[in-house]
Amino acid sequence: MADLIIFEVDLFGISILLGMIIGCFYDIFEAIRNSIKHKNVFIAIEDFIFWIVTTYIVFYTFYKFNYGQLRSYVFMGIFIGLAIYKFTLSKLIIMLLTFIFKIITTIFKVLGKLIVVPSRNLCKNAYKALKNTKKTIKIAFKGR
Repeated sequence: MADLIIFEVDLFGISILLGMIIGCFYDIFEAIRNSIKHKNVFIAIEDFIFWIVTTYIVFYTFYKFNYGQLRSYVFMGIFIGLAIYKFTLSKLIIMLLTFIFKIITTIFKVLGKLIVVPSRNLCKNAYKALKNTKKTIKIAFKGR
């Protein structure tokens, strides 16, 4: 009997941890949204991906640790874990991840400008050179 109670307490602790992980996972999506402008269609797609992955993780955890049995205290543990995470670490994690994602997007923008602008100028110069060559060839063939 004591083993069963210890197992259920362990499962409750795992479900609290799972709720905290789900909260952190959602904050990753929120930080991406704060860093990169999204249209509503992409937000809906991100939410769909979040819920699919979250559902898989929750039911895999149920299957792995509780043999697929759904218990109300496990759902309570998940919600308690979400609440603990939301009221303690969420704002800090969102600010940190948003800062990191903004740095990454800035680096990509700078690299894009370093690559795109010179290649655009190279293409313009190549186009002008080909255009001049075409004129020269036309003049050369007209003279014959």
